Amino acid sequence: MTETVVLQHRNALLREFLAERIAREPGLVFAGAAPTGWELIQLCERRTPSVAVFEADAPQWADGQLIALLVRAGPPVRMVGVHEELPASFYGAGISALVPYADGLRALLEVVKTAAPPVQTRRDGSALTHRELEVLRLLSVACPPERIAATLGISRHTVQNHKQRIYAKLRVHNQAQAAACAVRLGLAPASTQALHWQVELTPRERDILVSISSGRTTRQTASELGISSRTVENLQGNLFRKLRVHSRTAAFVAAHDLRLI
Repeated sequence: MTETVVLQHRNALLREFLAERIAREPGLVFAGAAPTGWELIQLCERRTPSVAVFEADAPQWADGQLIALLVRAGPPVRMVGVHEELPASFYGAGISALVPYADGLRALLEVVKTAAPPVQTRRDGSALTHRELEVLRLLSVACPPERIAATLGISRHTVQNHKQRIYAKLRVHNQAQAAACAVRLGLAPASTQALHWQVELTPRERDILVSISSGRTTRQTASELGISSRTVENLQGNLFRKLRVHSRTAAFVAAHDLRLI
């Protein structure tokens, strides 16, 4: 499948470099470049591209108004932002993918070819694509990004993009919260190992477990419980040993399987 691509960037040198490389990439057709967001909108109206690459951390895109105009400008366009550093919350504006400059040209070209349609922020799980469901199921059993990438045959960068889109769609902020949401919605897989042992938790360990399921950090938990961060870490270590896990996300899933929460 051929993707028609347009590009926006204020830096003329970078704009020309990206234009040349996109034009040379198999499966991509370069349809034009613009220095500003407004000119990109006009370009999209004329060329009706399938993908628009834009400078996501430029001030002109910050309030989401240009993105909304671009989405309404014509046929659906998948927007891929390049940036130095940007929070995942930016996905809520209708972005298909974000690529840090540090990830390099090859990562950008891969995303341009595979970017999904803009995120629809819903929390019932129905907006997740088949691939996002696969990633979420692996996240919910605490698989690290490199293992998810190897299991699904995709790059770590693509895994990260899927994670950010999943977080935006489920309206969560970290892996533990995503796992909790997946379990509650019935999207997480059954535990891969039968859990037959009896686990007895102290009241404080249960407090830590509740904190984990809420996605709170160690510092936030310490402040809420009126104890030190070191004490929280010690209690968390005890909890991990009892549940036979090695991460906060795995602790939540194991505790759910054991009906401790």
